[in-house]
Amino acid sequence: MPSLQGRPAATLSGLRTRYMPRGRLGQGFISMAPWLDLVLLFCFFILIRTDLVIQPGVVVQLPQAPLQGGASLQLAAVVLSLETQNPGVRDEIVVFKDQSYRLDHEAQFQSLREALAEEVIGHGATSLLLEADSRVQHGTLVQLYALARQVGLRAVNLAAHPLAEGAE
Repeated sequence: MPSLQGRPAATLSGLRTRYMPRGRLGQGFISMAPWLDLVLLFCFFILIRTDLVIQPGVVVQLPQAPLQGGASLQLAAVVLSLETQNPGVRDEIVVFKDQSYRLDHEAQFQSLREALAEEVIGHGATSLLLEADSRVQHGTLVQLYALARQVGLRAVNLAAHPLAEGAE
């Protein structure tokens, strides 16, 4: 067997497997590297799980106690969902101050906006009570919340409108 500095090769390979570095570099940062990798991976997975995009919408905070009180009645509107000639398609209207407005027609939607703004400016109304049944779509309610905010109302209260007898 070839030898290095007078020692057999078998002895050198045995020394390599038993060698433990005693220097500060070997004991400090290098021994921490696997733990640092683990912490960075953990932080990366937490970052992936968090929501980075905020979805626009309406925040509704429900009360802790059962609903007992009501809202002061300044402005009230009734939102109705009516059957159309096409099966499965519903038309939603808003009744405000004895006038009905269809939300899918831009001119009538602008008329509703003007009527609400007139009440806010002329009479100092600060809240709107929306009375809707279970068939009204959520998108319609969100559209009305946005409209109320645009005209300067500070609060929108939602009330359940009971379904008529025999209606779905």
